[in-house]
Amino acid sequence: MRLFSSGLRCLYVIVGVGVVSGLGVAEESEVPERAKAGEAQVPDRVVSESQEEAGKLKAKTLYKVSGPWGDLEYYMIYVTAPDEYLKYWPMPTEVTEWYFGRAKAEDAQLFIRELNISDERIDGEQPSARFFENAGDLILYPNRALVLSLTDEQRQRVAERLVRDPRNRFYTDPVVVESGDPETWFRDAGLNEETVSTLAKLCYRRGSTVLFSDVPYALSRQKTLEERRNLVRAITRTRSLVLRLAVGGGSKMEDIVNYWTAGHKRKDLLPILRSVVEVPEVERIDVVHLLPPTPRMLLYTFPSLASAVTGELKDCHWTSTNFFREVPEGVISEWAVRGERMFAEMEPATGEPRFGDTIVLYERETDRILHSMTYIAADVVFTKNGNSLFRPWVLMRYADVVARFAYGQETVARIFRPTS
Repeated sequence: MRLFSSGLRCLYVIVGVGVVSGLGVAEESEVPERAKAGEAQVPDRVVSESQEEAGKLKAKTLYKVSGPWGDLEYYMIYVTAPDEYLKYWPMPTEVTEWYFGRAKAEDAQLFIRELNISDERIDGEQPSARFFENAGDLILYPNRALVLSLTDEQRQRVAERLVRDPRNRFYTDPVVVESGDPETWFRDAGLNEETVSTLAKLCYRRGSTVLFSDVPYALSRQKTLEERRNLVRAITRTRSLVLRLAVGGGSKMEDIVNYWTAGHKRKDLLPILRSVVEVPEVERIDVVHLLPPTPRMLLYTFPSLASAVTGELKDCHWTSTNFFREVPEGVISEWAVRGERMFAEMEPATGEPRFGDTIVLYERETDRILHSMTYIAADVVFTKNGNSLFRPWVLMRYADVVARFAYGQETVARIFRPTS
């Protein structure tokens, strides 16, 4: 059935049968030539593999690893946005909208039919979708039965198609279930069992990463305002690590001092490292005290509300560039300028990464930059995963960061070292 109103064309489609596969295409940014210098390595060879498989960290478990950084131990925590931030979270409509961009209605109809979605009714409703055309722009409105009826494979295909349009913000920036176990992840976030069961059904995989994008549908299932707020709070939940360094005297301590001071370039750390060694009762020091001023100030925090108002939200590249700066620079919005500035202050490095090195992750086929992070020690990096107000600065295992941004595509990584 076709309806015309105010220049809009509305098409109702009942799902049919067929098969289709889609390819996600991300917008490419121009990559500075210096960013292509140095050895491109398979990501898992850049940093020694973790003792645990990516995503499989266990709660209430202490992990230990030794190396030139000394004897480190770390455990997992969760960082959640403060309650006062939630009122600034752009609450989406509870109606699911899929933007297809400058596509033809016939192409979108074919895409839905060829997903081969079951026509079994859910709560008395048959899976269907409405299409709206406006000046060549196409929007699809799937009903609840269609959203809920998708299999994991079908949901992956939908995600691959929708990630092409930035207006599909929960597909271009999905919720990452970092543990890989959605039921436990959302249950531990304090959600009720009915919501946990629904969200687990709506998750899908890209590569080894478990993702969730159907936020509008999930919100529509919440009965009260408090339940909706709890869901939003759970979406901001981010896993981080707390690192502690074992301290003690002896010749090994000089090696540890050399590592954390970047070859004695950061002499300001010498007093605290040598002071804690002299206190017999102190066996460990939190690594946050060994970080430069800027990351020390930012770790485990969310961007300020003021930065959202001014539009100066920091991302991974700003974070990497300012790691060693005592006074961080402002945000440069133009990538061409920001990219040149970032790589002008670094040089390619080979061998094992050192404290403060920047690791840049690229899409292999296009050399498009996916993410940058700062190496700390062992398999741990300092990172900000996106420029959102609701993305905190955290410590993560390198393999978990790669899984988060690679989404199953082939990637390479390069190491860069500050020139001063």
